[in-house]
Amino acid sequence: MSERKEDLAKWNEEWVSAPPHLKGVYVYFVVCEISPGVRHLKIGRSIDPESRLSGMQTGNPAPLKLLGYVRGGAALEKSLHRLFGPLRQGGEWFIYTDDM
Repeated sequence: MSERKEDLAKWNEEWVSAPPHLKGVYVYFVVCEISPGVRHLKIGRSIDPESRLSGMQTGNPAPLKLLGYVRGGAALEKSLHRLFGPLRQGGEWFIYTDDM
């Protein structure tokens, strides 16, 4: 393996094993089923979305599910909030549809 590929492989290994707070900020997507067929989506940001989910679940009686997250900060989060504005239920929560 070339030195460059070895460096890249080492960097990737370090990145994967690095604590979330060293990787940056993520925009996350969490879904909550309010009642059968009624779901809400939270679009938020965190340096550690999985820990954030844990904290949110503590104060929420309905099960929450982390759909995923992408690298991004306040600008991306704000853009998504604007995009889904007509579906806003309050704060960072939106009506979740299969079309999203």
